[in-house]
Amino acid sequence: MITLIQFPKSPNCPSYSPFCLKMETYLKVANVPYENKFTVSMTGSKKKKMPMILDQGELIEDSGLIIEHLKQKHGVDLDKHLAIEQKAIAKAFQWLCEKSLVDIVVHFRWVDQTNWPKFREVIFRGAPWFIKGTVANIMAKSIKKTLHKHGIGRFTDAEKLKILDDNLSAISSYLGTKKFFFGDQVSTIDVILYSFLVQVDPRGVVGQFEGVLNKYPNLTKYVDQFTKTYWSEAKS
Repeated sequence: MITLIQFPKSPNCPSYSPFCLKMETYLKVANVPYENKFTVSMTGSKKKKMPMILDQGELIEDSGLIIEHLKQKHGVDLDKHLAIEQKAIAKAFQWLCEKSLVDIVVHFRWVDQTNWPKFREVIFRGAPWFIKGTVANIMAKSIKKTLHKHGIGRFTDAEKLKILDDNLSAISSYLGTKKFFFGDQVSTIDVILYSFLVQVDPRGVVGQFEGVLNKYPNLTKYVDQFTKTYWSEAKS
């Protein structure tokens, strides 16, 4: 059985890591048997990235590389029904999520000085006070520097939210009234979109996200449907 190594879960969200959520949701959708190992340790990791899987003694890192590994070694492929053009479109929307949307979410959680103390309490719940006061803040400062290098850290909050809304509008427009992104059959891009759209829920942490997703009823319906089908055990 595959062991999925990921960050510990939070009580009110399947995962605050979109990449960990992407990987576990993929395994659920593809009906791949797995067991979870929750940790913050990167021991043995070369890329220093979560999630990871352990498959018959082989450690695979990065959600994209894990999905490719499952395809090559186990014949698991959620996209075999897609045309070449659809795969190209899926790649574009994947990068919209994993290179743009994610940075905005991370900023409002880790950098915004109103939200950061609340988010710190959520993801470091149960940790000793000195961890929250030292390690957590060091991580936040590092993330702030990274976002500045990416460019998004130099934008105003209003500009960040406009970019977020533009991204959501693009996703909503292409999804339309379809059940899944390319019709009636789920594919990898659905897993990715779900895992990132979930992060836009404020969940009492990011006030700036209040009502943002609700502007697009088809997206809220899409997220609710996915949660009900694959994450019925998740708490709201």
